[in-house]
Amino acid sequence: MENLGIDQLSQWISIILLGAAAGFIARLFFGGGGSGLLGNIVVGVLGAIVGAFIFEKLNINIDLSGMENWIAERFNIRVNFLNSLFQAVVGALLLLGVMGFVGRRRGR
Repeated sequence: MENLGIDQLSQWISIILLGAAAGFIARLFFGGGGSGLLGNIVVGVLGAIVGAFIFEKLNINIDLSGMENWIAERFNIRVNFLNSLFQAVVGALLLLGVMGFVGRRRGR
């Protein structure tokens, strides 16, 4: 078994935290009871993949560089994280929307 370096471990932790946050925010929009932390992580990580793909294909670029200092001073958050979180939330919203649509269609 390969040993995980500290960089790889921190990347995995970042992915999990981003997924949990994105899944939680997306589920707030849909007003569902949710599937708990694990469900939020799965929806958020899959949403991040979907969101990044869509943003790349549609050539959408969110530029928060002008606000970088303001954001860093007030929230101590890197702009890269906010960009990734936004893409993940958009992707998770699309994913939950499609899942809800398919679920309703199957119920007929």
